[in-house]
Amino acid sequence: MLGGIEARKPEEDAFLALNYEEKVNRVLQDMDEMAERFFGAQQEEVPDGAKSEKDIGNCYYSQPIVAGSQ
Repeated sequence: MLGGIEARKPEEDAFLALNYEEKVNRVLQDMDEMAERFFGAQQEEVPDGAKSEKDIGNCYYSQPIVAGSQ
């Protein structure tokens, strides 16, 4: 921190320099990597033949959410 202003990290500057489409792609890629780490770690707990939590998670956020539906 310098004079009450926190300096940005180089990776933050690199992200800010990207155009909109590159930023969207980077965020989606990061989300996929986080989901892989989270669901991949839990996948071992799923019995053989059962759907893995990764598959359930992918199915969940690949489906559109419609107001009023359950």
